[in-house]
Amino acid sequence: MRPEPLHPTEPLARFVEDVASFMAFRGLPRMAGRLWATLLVADPPQMTAAELAASVHASAGSVSTMTRLLISLNLVQRIRRPGERADRFWIPPEAVTAVLATQMGAVRTARELFDRGIDALANKPPPAQARVRELRDMWAFWERELPALTERWVESRKESAGNGDRHPDGGAD
Repeated sequence: MRPEPLHPTEPLARFVEDVASFMAFRGLPRMAGRLWATLLVADPPQMTAAELAASVHASAGSVSTMTRLLISLNLVQRIRRPGERADRFWIPPEAVTAVLATQMGAVRTARELFDRGIDALANKPPPAQARVRELRDMWAFWERELPALTERWVESRKESAGNGDRHPDGGAD
């Protein structure tokens, strides 16, 4: 069954655009967000590059570039079904955990940045130090807490196993 292109006035198309905007706000290209959101709501959950291009009205080159980016971020996987010539793309269940891992890296980077800020302010007045220290302490808090939250998330997913998220070849994840 070939997925139908989304019509721009449909609520689902609006959702795809909203997700794309959210991901663009987070630093990804809007087209990467569109493709990811399209795969998120796809039925069936795997699409070829041509199907993605038709669905979001994008060029083949744009789809190729953006799917490579999404694959590099572990948000999308490329698969090939036996007997098919075209690759398919899908969002594996572990992609959510990959998002959390990416966030963890950003949190660590922010904490390190504000550590350097504290060092740079060593000879400055206490109020300037306090503002930067407050931000460093916030990022350090998230750096300590996110691993435990991520583990709780992973455990909660294990508890709800059997929710229909299966590998496209028919096997379990």
